[in-house]
Amino acid sequence: MDFRIKGLEGQFINIQVIGYSYPHRNDFWDGNWLICEVRAEIPGFNVKFPTDLRTDEITSFYDQLVQMYSKMSGSSSLIGLESNVDIQVRMDKLGKLEWQVKLTFPSGYGASLEFQIHSEQSYLIKLIDEIKDIIKNFPIKGK
Repeated sequence: MDFRIKGLEGQFINIQVIGYSYPHRNDFWDGNWLICEVRAEIPGFNVKFPTDLRTDEITSFYDQLVQMYSKMSGSSSLIGLESNVDIQVRMDKLGKLEWQVKLTFPSGYGASLEFQIHSEQSYLIKLIDEIKDIIKNFPIKGK
């Protein structure tokens, strides 16, 4: 399962959720880590690396995106605890989206790529649906 942030000029960030890192754990801390793969394509760069994100990070991102879409303004962010993924988006009054992205690998001391992607509010519908499916299949454990 994956979700994709697409830009107006074909750029994208794709985050594939492979599964729970510790599938037999049901506690909040260990049970909510997800094995993921990040792919990004922007002019001049192709990026692909493994990372771990948390179910609560993805759920929070989803909730913020839904609120931003319903208000047609605001911001949302997905910031991984391991500092590999930092994605922030802001919607202006015309429905234009500006995504600020920082990807780092390996975590903590690796190479970083920072870039922007521009899109519009109509791109959010598919993204929200993709993340909703991930949340359904990988719910938060140990609430």
